[in-house]
Amino acid sequence: MMTADTSVKKVDSAYSPEGEMGQKYLASGKSVSMRLWESEQPGEAKPEAQRK
Repeated sequence: MMTADTSVKKVDSAYSPEGEMGQKYLASGKSVSMRLWESEQPGEAKPEAQRK
């Protein structure tokens, strides 16, 4: 049985904190992070990135 990861915080984008590059932080935890850039135009796909 898998238990829920209680270290993850999810927020509504209307109330999410913003970063210095204009990104909104939607979710963050020990091993996951999701950000949203609303003003960035679609373009070529970028390679996946992983921070350690």
